[in-house]
Amino acid sequence: MKVTDDLTSKNYLIKLNDAQADLVVAKEQEIENLDKFYDLKKADTKLTGDIDLINIKDRHQNDISEQILSKQQRLDSIKSNFANEQTKLEKEKKLLTDSHQEKIHDINNIYDYKYRDSYDIANTKAKDINLETTETIHKLQDESDRIILDLNFKSKIHSDVKERENNKKISAQEQQHVKMAKRTDDSYERKVAAAVIDHENKLSDQNHKQLVERNERHKFHNFEMKAKEEHHKELLLQEDKSFKQKYNLMAKSHQSILDRVKERFNNQVNSIVKNQMKYKKNISEKAGDDFYKVSSINPSIKEGITDYEVSIKVPEHEKENVRLTAHGRKVTVSLTRRFQDELTSEDGSTSKSKRSEIFTKKMETSQILNPRQITQSYHEGILTFKVAKL
Repeated sequence: MKVTDDLTSKNYLIKLNDAQADLVVAKEQEIENLDKFYDLKKADTKLTGDIDLINIKDRHQNDISEQILSKQQRLDSIKSNFANEQTKLEKEKKLLTDSHQEKIHDINNIYDYKYRDSYDIANTKAKDINLETTETIHKLQDESDRIILDLNFKSKIHSDVKERENNKKISAQEQQHVKMAKRTDDSYERKVAAAVIDHENKLSDQNHKQLVERNERHKFHNFEMKAKEEHHKELLLQEDKSFKQKYNLMAKSHQSILDRVKERFNNQVNSIVKNQMKYKKNISEKAGDDFYKVSSINPSIKEGITDYEVSIKVPEHEKENVRLTAHGRKVTVSLTRRFQDELTSEDGSTSKSKRSEIFTKKMETSQILNPRQITQSYHEGILTFKVAKL
């Protein structure tokens, strides 16, 4: 009976051991499946991160191109506006010059017309005076002739009437008549001479007055023309000076605006280029650092009498990020890394990036391990774990 119980217990222990072994194998298979799924997930995450990084670079490049194109269009627009303003100023200058020339020409024509009118009026007056004087002389001559005819006629009648009465008086009358005629002729000649002299004096005075007046008017006209010309020259000089000052001010203003736009555009482009260069340099530095090139970890394992010794080469500042776990006949070594970048641009803005990575390596042992008895040590860049056997 005792032998039967021992056999039953032994069979039960064998079955229990087999069940435990099957359970261990199933768990190990499940862990392997989880590890494979984790590796696939990690690869997908890394690929997604690389794709996002490429997309970010493309977007940054497109933004830079769009900003450069926009700045160039604004610069072309400012240049076009400046050229239009300069053309308008040239047209206004030409219009002002033409207007002043036309005004000067009109003023000269007006003074010429006035001078000609004054000269024509003076000539007309002189001709009228000459005509009046000639008519007066003719009237005096006609009056003298008429008086002489009347006197001759009266004398003849008187002589005919008195011829028979007093022949003696005829000679006296004739002598008297001759004397009277002579006196009349003398008086007439004196009057004519006086009228001619008076007329000549009046004509000379009138001509002298007209000459003096014409000279005065000519001098006054020349003085006014000279004053007008100097005034117009001064106005033209002032307007030309004012136009040049306005033109220079506008040119300086436009040049200042253009310089500020260019300087701002160059500063923005330089800032973008510097940021990109810093970003590129940072990436290049990380690409050249072996620490950032880690794609896997390569621990080594040695079997001792009572334990397994696992060694891995890591920097001293990374030793706290290395973990070792044991389960059954498998040892898992994991390395967790976290790092961040911070980039400050010239305008004070800050760009930050954070990243974390986990590397794992699983190794199998021939003996079952005790996960509760794990020790570690670090010496000369080598991190060593000791895992006890069961």
